Amino acid sequence: MTNRRLQTSGNAYVINLAIADLGVTLLVDGNNVAGVLFGHKIYIELELEWLCYLCGYLCGVFCFTSSFSLAAIAIDRLFFLCHNNFYRKYYSMKTTVCMCLVIWLCSCVLRFPMIFGWLKCSIVFDDKVMLCFWDRLAGFWCSLFNMGCFVLPLLIVFVAYSRIFIFVWRSKHKLSAFSAPGSAANRMGSGKADDTATKLAKKFFIIFIVFVIMWMPWAVMNMVGTTNRHPKWVVLVLLNLGHGNSAVNSFIYGATNRTFRRAYEDILLCKLRDRKRTLSSRTSSTN
Repeated sequence: MTNRRLQTSGNAYVINLAIADLGVTLLVDGNNVAGVLFGHKIYIELELEWLCYLCGYLCGVFCFTSSFSLAAIAIDRLFFLCHNNFYRKYYSMKTTVCMCLVIWLCSCVLRFPMIFGWLKCSIVFDDKVMLCFWDRLAGFWCSLFNMGCFVLPLLIVFVAYSRIFIFVWRSKHKLSAFSAPGSAANRMGSGKADDTATKLAKKFFIIFIVFVIMWMPWAVMNMVGTTNRHPKWVVLVLLNLGHGNSAVNSFIYGATNRTFRRAYEDILLCKLRDRKRTLSSRTSSTN
């Protein structure tokens, strides 16, 4: 937000994703730590059953917002690269902010089954994940609904990035055919096209692959069966693996995007400089 080069409508989705990831990391993971240390009794003894219910509700809201923000980023990049005229005409900071608000609204609405008991869904303290969570044993349709909220964005991301790579691949070959063989323009154009394809692969598909790797085991486990036969450590590890995706997204953007990396460096270096100035001023005043 402090870097002018990053203040684009497309990056508004990244901020939306960061807010959702922050909610997962602080609230959900914090609630998970409390559950591991004290169990369900902390909510009962302190008469905070409502807090358990609220954390279970917000857990889904943050996770759904995170996954749908990834899908929104993929759609945004698809229109920017493949349908640029449409993107420039209809996409703006105002429309993007509205879309981010729609994502949050949809995520809240998608948690209504937990509140009203639709599809036999409810929020309970799960003794295996040590967290106030949706009832994994409620039945097939409840599990299908909750897992569908993750699989649907996954499909959107896959389709969008597939079309992006097809577009880049075709553009590269058109540019190579347009330029004369062996000419400087051909070499320059081909190099730029290859470089663009490589950057897109690093920037988009790493995020997609990490999302799949970290969430798919949990989704498969819940879709295979709704019984409670899985060992506690397996359930706990797979859920925290999925929640861990929220913690690594910022590192992925920094590792695959030079602009983000430079912004991170500027923020960290500024803090270090301010700290050095504070220490030097204290030293001088002491002397």
